[in-house]
Amino acid sequence: MSLVRAEADLIRLCQRAGLSDGQRALLEAVLAASDPEAVLTQHVTSAPTAVATLARAHSALESRARPGRSKPQPYPEQALDLVIDARETLEAFASHFPPGRVDGAVNALTVIERGGPAGLKSATDPAARAAILAGRAAEVQTAVTDGFAAAWCGTAAAGTREQLALEMAALCVMEGRQHHL
Repeated sequence: MSLVRAEADLIRLCQRAGLSDGQRALLEAVLAASDPEAVLTQHVTSAPTAVATLARAHSALESRARPGRSKPQPYPEQALDLVIDARETLEAFASHFPPGRVDGAVNALTVIERGGPAGLKSATDPAARAAILAGRAAEVQTAVTDGFAAAWCGTAAAGTREQLALEMAALCVMEGRQHHL
């Protein structure tokens, strides 16, 4: 998107497809944020997004639950920090999602947080919590896609459109990742 010609081609294609200026802006925001050649500060990985922070918390819990380790990683305090970060991010961005759609995830994260590090000591506790978060992550992803669809139709405020574009870019970047590579 940084090349003038590429941007002009995109504008021309969007006009030909009949996209409104708002739709084109959303599309440009998602493409720019997920562009692997984007400047780091403009890439979605540098932006706080609900889907990414929730995925990090889930991954930490899942990692702690892996059997056969002499010391489960990450340590309970670090896993709990990721849970707290996810809860705070979801609460901060809740107004950008359809009402009530991320409440289940916030509540699940709050329960995990209240359990403290002691609630993450054995491998079975983080496994159960990771399973709960997996379901809540799916709800958040659905809230993002529904919110993005509303923004695409022009029914969202400007700040909400920007956040939903980042959330959608995060979903696109996370989809199909090959973690073993």
